[in-house]
Amino acid sequence: MISKYTESLKTYGYSILGGHIFAFICIFPYLAFCITITFFIFYVSFLYCSLINEIEESTRAQLVSMIDSCDSGNARDNLIFQLYMHDKYATFGTDQDFLNGLRI
Repeated sequence: MISKYTESLKTYGYSILGGHIFAFICIFPYLAFCITITFFIFYVSFLYCSLINEIEESTRAQLVSMIDSCDSGNARDNLIFQLYMHDKYATFGTDQDFLNGLRI
């Protein structure tokens, strides 16, 4: 019956798989919900960690560029201390040898 409407084996396979998934969801709705929510929570957690990592990297890059362009010694020392504190309390951690590349 389905083979009359599908022209390729790939489409036929997808229609059979879709029918089985639909039957599984109708028979076991709670299990299907739990499986879906589990994958959704892992995906949202991954996106959140990626966002936090991107924010920390951009903050660190901003501080380094401000240190490189700074002329005042006092402001430079404050920015270096801010960069040190940022790296010390970073969520994902960074390379702690950043002071070796900076001229203090």
